[in-house]
Amino acid sequence: MGDILDLDFVVSTGDNFYKSGIKGLNDPNFVQSFSNIYTAKSLRKQWYSVLGNHDYRGNALAQLSPILRRIDRRWFCQRSFILNAGVADFFFIDTTPFINKYFNTSSRHYDWRGVLPREKYIKNLLKDLEEALVKSSARWKIVVGHHAIRSIGHHGDSVELINHLVPLLKIVFVLLCVHLSHAASNALHRSLVCLIRTPKFEVVFGFIPSFTLIR
Repeated sequence: MGDILDLDFVVSTGDNFYKSGIKGLNDPNFVQSFSNIYTAKSLRKQWYSVLGNHDYRGNALAQLSPILRRIDRRWFCQRSFILNAGVADFFFIDTTPFINKYFNTSSRHYDWRGVLPREKYIKNLLKDLEEALVKSSARWKIVVGHHAIRSIGHHGDSVELINHLVPLLKIVFVLLCVHLSHAASNALHRSLVCLIRTPKFEVVFGFIPSFTLIR
């Protein structure tokens, strides 16, 4: 399908390396779970990714490092950023720090470097997102994050996102996320892969996502 559409780029919505991210810049899991997996010609495009909660269990800063692009030039991952695709603007946001349960557990390690103090981080993220959404003149405004806002899956609704994020999404067309997936192995637990073609702008989902239509 990707070959037929002649894709421009790929969007991945987190949990890039299941179950516990990568350990560092030299972790072979990066090549084994990314470079050696997505080998189809249609996927040899630029990838834009955000972090999921499982990525925060490893070395989150390593995933964000531009050094990984020396290993695979397709890789681009940041906490939050904006991608202008002509008719559409993509607003990538870091949803994991919003979720309280990750901060209320001592049974798992999370790499919160660059996130703490949490309240200030979230406040700045929301401020930047609101300003960017208002400033955008794109016909399509698409917010990309890891966690679902509303879900009938086993994770349920993300109350924190309902309270903090929903009020900003009145001018957004769709929210892309994937936190609903639940599997026992890395082979099955894959982040949502959106295959994008512009300027006509078509989105093809390589993995069934959770998506919320805002209007």
